[in-house]
Amino acid sequence: MTDNPFKTIADNIVDAAPGISAVLLATGVGAPVAGAVAALGTLGRVFGLGSDAKPEDIHAAIQADPQAALKLRLAEMDFTLKQRDQDIDEMKALLLDVQNARGRDVAIRQAGRLNIRADIMLIAAFIAIVAGWIVIYLGGATLNSILIGSMTTVIGMFARNIGTAFDFEFGSSRGSMMKTEGLLKGNGS
Repeated sequence: MTDNPFKTIADNIVDAAPGISAVLLATGVGAPVAGAVAALGTLGRVFGLGSDAKPEDIHAAIQADPQAALKLRLAEMDFTLKQRDQDIDEMKALLLDVQNARGRDVAIRQAGRLNIRADIMLIAAFIAIVAGWIVIYLGGATLNSILIGSMTTVIGMFARNIGTAFDFEFGSSRGSMMKTEGLLKGNGS
């Protein structure tokens, strides 16, 4: 094997298991090592070596097994399913976070209080923008250049935040509402 066992395995399995191959090739070039460890674990299990098998042993098993292509396809499907399970867990956590934020707002309103934190954040944002304009103007920029540059940025920022606010208040889509309702039912709420 070469100095990079991930690359050696990836090059040999790219046709039968392109997803696993991609994870192995990307390791060290932006992809976390944990992904490669999970990919190798999947390969090790499929080839009967266990999830802690060494890359050299996995490579040898792939080379020696006449049914390697079939086993690699099985490994690819297993690896993909595990990635999807992780995606689902992340989505559940995100939806729970949104649910908790909305629940907090409802609880504040039901208690007859104002959401002072949100009000302070909004006021502080406007003050920061005006203060930024003043600093730029005092630095010698012309009023025209300040307004054109700043307004372009501010309009883009507010357009994005308006969409975020509407998504928070009303749900990002019908599908999002259905997912939230499903999570509420799943939690016994």
